[in-house]
Amino acid sequence: MKLLYSPGGPSTAEEILYLLGILLHPDNKELPFPFILTGPKESEEYFKQIYHFIEITLGFEAQQKYKIIINDPELVAREMKNMIKAVSDFRCSTSDAFYYNWKLHIDKEF
Repeated sequence: MKLLYSPGGPSTAEEILYLLGILLHPDNKELPFPFILTGPKESEEYFKQIYHFIEITLGFEAQQKYKIIINDPELVAREMKNMIKAVSDFRCSTSDAFYYNWKLHIDKEF
């Protein structure tokens, strides 16, 4: 699980694209993976640019792997709570550990 923040925080386009590259691998297609890009109102233009760049380079499927929530920490918390429940249910149904994401496939190139 990774929560990325606006410029000045830990998120960069490189990190976002790296994570999308992993999540778009066919072996990770059904894997629930909470991925929210969030920040204050001032970061909205940055995330619009990221969204557009992903749209024209990786397409709609990549855009479905994350959510962008601007200036709404309560909504971020609710979304993360729901996503964590989905991860928990998935890990129980597949007998995956809670302490490590064994089902996540990462190609050697990454």
